[in-house]
Order: sequence, then C-alpha cells, then structure tokens
Amino acid sequence: MSKRVLGSNLAKVDATTDEEITQQIADDPDLYPELSEAELARAAWKIGDRVVSEEEGRVVMRRRGRPKSVSPKVHVSLRLDADVVEAFRATGPGWQGRINDVLRQDERYLRRDSDSTFRKTQGCGKSTRSSRKQV
Repeated sequence: MSKRVLGSNLAKVDATTDEEITQQIADDPDLYPELSEAELARAAWKIGDRVVSEEEGRVVMRRRGRPKSVSPKVHVSLRLDADVVEAFRATGPGWQGRINDVLRQDERYLRRDSDSTFRKTQGCGKSTRSSRKQV
C-alpha cells in the first residue's frame, strides 16, 4: 500500500472545534445568510419573470420533469421508406418534428371536410385497400 501525501493538515482539521467551524462559516463571504421569518414573509414567488402566489409557486416546485405542452403530440407507430428516414435523420436533432412540419404543409390531409375518398384512394400515391381490385 502506497503512502500518499494528501497536502492537508489532518491534525489541524481534527483539532478544530465546532465553535471555530461555526465562525469560519459566518466569515465566508460566498455564503448566503439564512433568511429570517420576516424576510421570508416579504419575499415574492416568481416563475421566470412572472410574480405568482405562494400556492402556485409551491405547486410548480412539486412538479417533476418537463412541463406539460399546450399542444401535446400523439405517439404513433408509422412505417416509412428507409431512404426517407435516413434523409430526415441526416438533418440532425429534431428530425421527427421536421417530418411533422412537412406533413402539416400539405393541407389536403388536414381538412376535415374534404372528400375522404381522396385520402383512401390517392393518399401518398400508393394504392391502398380501398383502391385495389377485388379478385
């Protein structure tokens, strides 16, 4: 077993009393002082730059993880051509969102009142069950 020199005076650390440690903490300029009850009562709760009630602040403190989205995405399983996926992945992080943006650009698929047979028969140019010949 090798004897390493720690570079500290452990005998001095062991000899330090609790009162000396308390004084060193009090003298530390980087230490924030403890707030009194009166100071805490005057404090304002903030979320970002917005001042909120204590109740709302405490609710936010209890939440864990990413904030809820105002327009949450829906998890789907989708089969795409390999070259399409490779091309989007090559664009870097956010590639799945860019697929969403491309789909959103073609408003024919977003109109609820449009002819539903268009979607079934023409879709993305490939035949679907509704447009195949029945044998």
